[in-house]
Amino acid sequence: MLNELGGGAHDIEIREIHTNKGPMIILHLLVNVLDAMGANVVNTMAESISPFVEEICGGKIYLRIVSNLATHRIARSKATFDKDLLGGTQVVEGILNAYEFALADPYRATTHNKGIMNGIV
Repeated sequence: MLNELGGGAHDIEIREIHTNKGPMIILHLLVNVLDAMGANVVNTMAESISPFVEEICGGKIYLRIVSNLATHRIARSKATFDKDLLGGTQVVEGILNAYEFALADPYRATTHNKGIMNGIV
């Protein structure tokens, strides 16, 4: 279904980490889930490919899980507001200043984005 709509699996990333139990390999299945949350379909994909990955690598897969760290996910939105409904020109200037601050500073950006997400209903 995702493929028909222009989404689907499009890449794999592999990382090695070192733990107290020894080295571990992490396989990231990169999937364009379009406008869906995607957790169910990505979990199903991970479960489906795991036997093949075990066969190719000669190892054992213990976890087939979705990460909440979505470093490849992009969300876009666009909105237009009447400045008077926001509180006037000074409020709009304050919002634009906060945006510029967040754009230039990753510490501010993290909190800024968290605040935006808190406001999404």
